[in-house]
Amino acid sequence: MSDNHTFTTGPSIVFREEPDGGFVFDPDSGDLLALNSLGAYVWKLCDGKHNKKEIVQLISEHYPDIPDSRIRKDTEDFVEDLKNQGFLEIAP
Repeated sequence: MSDNHTFTTGPSIVFREEPDGGFVFDPDSGDLLALNSLGAYVWKLCDGKHNKKEIVQLISEHYPDIPDSRIRKDTEDFVEDLKNQGFLEIAP
């Protein structure tokens, strides 16, 4: 996955924000995924405007005690999982 890729939600995906995270729902498949607060933050940054590098940078600013390499890997793994489950896609 390139650092320059941006991501966007699948066409029918619904996100519901909650005080401590949120839920992502795919009405076509019935799949539901609970997100913690960091997962919800990453989800909102997958808006077609922020690339992976920018998302990692924004998370690093919020969590300066976590090494950038770990944030980069965890973010890439999380976004890849969301993409593989059909919740996210690479933006055109």
